Amino acid sequence: MTSIESILKDNGPMLSSELIELLSQRDSASNEAIRKRLSRVAFPVRKQKGFFSANQSFFYLDNDFDSEIYFESLTQ
Repeated sequence: MTSIESILKDNGPMLSSELIELLSQRDSASNEAIRKRLSRVAFPVRKQKGFFSANQSFFYLDNDFDSEIYFESLTQ
């Protein structure tokens, strides 16, 4: 399990800015390296982009799609 996947499993779906912050606390990687990792996510991590301000993406696990936590996180 990747660190991205484990964060999403523990905290639920979230925007890329929140995910970058949590990953930078967990790993000692730069923000640029974390952004590159996020651009290459693979199953079961999914991302939805194009709907959020500041070019952010919404990251979620495939199992969370269409669930209550998915819609709660999306509306926040």
